[in-house]
Amino acid sequence: MYFAKRAYSRILDLYVEYDERVLAEQSKDLTIFQTPFRALRLVTLPIGWTNLVSIFHNDMTYILRDEISKYILPYIDDVPIRGPKTRYELLEGKVETLDQNLEIRRFMFEHLENVNKILQRIKYARGTFSGPKMTIYSDHITIVEFEYSYERKRLTNDVIGKILC
Repeated sequence: MYFAKRAYSRILDLYVEYDERVLAEQSKDLTIFQTPFRALRLVTLPIGWTNLVSIFHNDMTYILRDEISKYILPYIDDVPIRGPKTRYELLEGKVETLDQNLEIRRFMFEHLENVNKILQRIKYARGTFSGPKMTIYSDHITIVEFEYSYERKRLTNDVIGKILC
């Protein structure tokens, strides 16, 4: 229920190639292999190595450690960010806005402050997020076969269809 019943959420997808993770200098000689032209050695972790995903996930949790459990729960290269618990709804059906700018909704401003913290941490670690895979604005998000919205958490239609078949 970590992302359920939140005013607003988003998912950032880290733009990274797993083979960008540089090997420790003392480990590079352990990766020497022979080609028809000469002997070569790896300098980055190649895709398919047993611990690559867990190493990458550990990197992400280290970079984002101060924000985990407050409003994010990273999963490998995905960083879902949960929004505020409320939309600060007023009696007449409107939502609370900032005093400094009546066009900015309070829950949106709070959420974007948290998003900025995440972006800054990734920037300092020299990372970037994938634009095409990013959910920028959504009142519901899907994470590992569950759809989360302000009203509820439910299984996605794909999972429901598989269960009914």
